[in-house]
Amino acid sequence: MSRRDELIELCRREPEKIVDLLLALEAKVASLEVRLNRTSQNSDQPPSSDGLKKPPGHWKNRVQAVAVATEARGQRISGGMFNMVGGSKPFAPIC
Repeated sequence: MSRRDELIELCRREPEKIVDLLLALEAKVASLEVRLNRTSQNSDQPPSSDGLKKPPGHWKNRVQAVAVATEARGQRISGGMFNMVGGSKPFAPIC
């Protein structure tokens, strides 16, 4: 007798056990989905456990979207490179 036939027979004899089995499986699936959606941002895992895929809200993606939107309007983005600190050389001493 196959596993399918056993479950059908169990459903006929004791439907309460099938309901208990379904509830247990639903709880297990829910706990596995929580584990699957865990990243270093919402758990105590190190960032290296996330893999090489960048999250969807990564700052480079946002900057690129702004650049594409402004270039589509025929404008250029003002300012220097994003996230760069500017500076200048110090004055030379007067002798």
